[in-house]
Amino acid sequence: MSYYYGTMSGQSPSSVTKTGSKSKGMSCTLASWSQGLQLSIWHNAETGQDHYLFELIPWQGQGVRKELLAGIL
Repeated sequence: MSYYYGTMSGQSPSSVTKTGSKSKGMSCTLASWSQGLQLSIWHNAETGQDHYLFELIPWQGQGVRKELLAGIL
């Protein structure tokens, strides 16, 4: 069952919609030629809270991994 919902748009005239569940969470990756960004959200069943992590990630063998922002939704 869908718990998370996301959309993405770019060069194509239409946007893409994706969903995620409490058990699987959801993530999105955006990148240039040398560095990427990743946003992940997931549910913590013990606390009943939804969490997020936004970070820089390496892409195409370049760049660094660095947490930018994390917290509770």
